[in-house]
Amino acid sequence: MSHYEGTGQEIWEDTDHNVDVVVIIAGTGGTLCGIGRWFKDHNPNVKIVGVDPVGSILAAPSDLNEQMASYLVEGVGYDFIP
Repeated sequence: MSHYEGTGQEIWEDTDHNVDVVVIIAGTGGTLCGIGRWFKDHNPNVKIVGVDPVGSILAAPSDLNEQMASYLVEGVGYDFIP
């Protein structure tokens, strides 16, 4: 809710409501869901894109998970499905 009530609104205001696409690292999903929901509530046409590094369990197709043993991005690329 903090990203819905705070971060999403802050980005919306800082961009003068002129946003077509929001790209957010997947992480645990809280930031992505909160900001994504804010933008969808205020502009249903905005595209929300979740990203995670290759090697993350969230990477699709699943064979990307086998390409790397580790990655050097702190705080993302969890080894569990949030």
